[in-house]
Amino acid sequence: MNEKHVECLLMKNSVEMLTDFFMVLSDGYNPALIYVTLTLDRNLDEREYFVLPKHLGGNNEQENRRHFEYINETKTPVSSVSKRIIENFQWCLDHLIICNQAPTLFQSNYHMDNLHQVIQKVQNQIIHIVEDWQATTHEYYISYEQRFLCIQGQGQSLMLNFGCYIH
Repeated sequence: MNEKHVECLLMKNSVEMLTDFFMVLSDGYNPALIYVTLTLDRNLDEREYFVLPKHLGGNNEQENRRHFEYINETKTPVSSVSKRIIENFQWCLDHLIICNQAPTLFQSNYHMDNLHQVIQKVQNQIIHIVEDWQATTHEYYISYEQRFLCIQGQGQSLMLNFGCYIH
């Protein structure tokens, strides 16, 4: 296992642990979630990662095509990957601040500074991995609750799915 592969595994684990921590703090109904999918040996087809109607019980090909066309219309180029990663993490944190079970934690400057440091470490891990990819990056807005950041390098892909759900 090479060094880059280990860095990627550590980054994925960090994202998963941060999401787990967000779940501990959340109100239990309106989570802020971050999922990551990464390959270093091929480009991924981002369409495989969209929530399609077939996942909701439908398996009509025409319905799936319409759903993809709707999502594809939201495709937006991203010029600054690091800026967009930071903005999306902040979006999730803002949601967590509103929908949580520990309001006093978010009122404490000490705790907020520590939480920002943890989030920044995770962001930096992601940015470090993709910074030399010469990547094409775009984002899809699946709904007002979900953003999908797609970073494609040459033979490598990083997909970040940010969700701020309201039930």
